[in-house]
Order: sequence, then structure tokens, then C-alpha cells
Amino acid sequence: MTTTVNQLARAFGGVVRQIADLLMMLQDYHALVPNLTRVLDVSTAEVLELQVSYLLTLAAETLRSVS
Repeated sequence: MTTTVNQLARAFGGVVRQIADLLMMLQDYHALVPNLTRVLDVSTAEVLELQVSYLLTLAAETLRSVS
């Protein structure tokens, strides 16, 4: 049990360090990233293609689980 507790403590410490690094980077975020538009231009054809692809994938998975 102590091994698990030690491993969890080390993992938690790593997560806290990562979050601290991200928070420090967040202060300079606007200087680090290029100016990006907030809108993604997607055509109607692309939307329909993605929806059909998703539905076909979903149908294929359903058929596999039934078989």
C-alpha cells in the first residue's frame, strides 16, 4: 500500500508542476502565439461530409457489435 501511496504522491507532484508551468506560460500567452482568427471557415459540403462519415462509422460499429 505504501508503494501505491508514494506513486500517487509523485504523480500528483508532477501534475502540480505541469499546472504551475502552464500558469506561468499563460501570462505571456498572447506574445507566444500568432494572431489566429476565432472563426473556423467550414463549407456546407464539409459539414455534410463529416456528418455522413460520422454516421457511417457509427453504423459500422453498431453492425460489428451485433454480429
